[in-house]
Amino acid sequence: MPSSFRWREHLLGLFVLYHLGAVLAGSVPAAVGGLSRRSWQNPTVAAELDAWHRTLRELGLRADRDAFEDGLYKVAVRTVRFRKQLTTPFQPYYTFAGTKQDWRMFVAPLTRPASLRIEARHSSDSEWFPLYVHHSAEHDWLAPQLRYARTRPVLFRLAWPRYKPEYRRFGRFLSRRALEADASLSAVQVVWERRRSPTPNRRKIQPIERQRPLVFERSEATE
Repeated sequence: MPSSFRWREHLLGLFVLYHLGAVLAGSVPAAVGGLSRRSWQNPTVAAELDAWHRTLRELGLRADRDAFEDGLYKVAVRTVRFRKQLTTPFQPYYTFAGTKQDWRMFVAPLTRPASLRIEARHSSDSEWFPLYVHHSAEHDWLAPQLRYARTRPVLFRLAWPRYKPEYRRFGRFLSRRALEADASLSAVQVVWERRRSPTPNRRKIQPIERQRPLVFERSEATE
């Protein structure tokens, strides 16, 4: 058998082993992007942690809720650090093959989804009126852009407190667009509305909670 053929077999075998290593390393679960303790205070995340704590307490866990969360966070940090070391040799291969995944699978349903609302007013002593309301056929300013499939993931991220700088830049952009389109407006307000989703046991429509309002006066938004 020609020596060149044997070398090709060896190289192919090494590539297969490298590929299997890349697959196994990349499949190690890790809380990448989920190590913000502030995000853990989100009601949906907190409810999920509460459920796990109750379950583990029934199985014999003695730690209280705060100690459980602290311990879980330490484990998550170590896991992410270990996973990073494990996948470092394969990063060029992931990039070349286009197999990087920038988002993670959902671990729990979002029971209090956020909806974007944009309001405006004509003067400082006038009432706010809606420009854009999610799922509204009447208040649909910039609806084609804001409801576009590729825009929805962006809005989902901006609704989280950890994206505060990005949310403010986005609010300024929307305000500038609205103020340029209507010279009679004096200010624009961007706000998130949250409402608990109905369940089979709780069908009553829950009240809306307004969060993180941003007000941009004409002098601020257009500068």
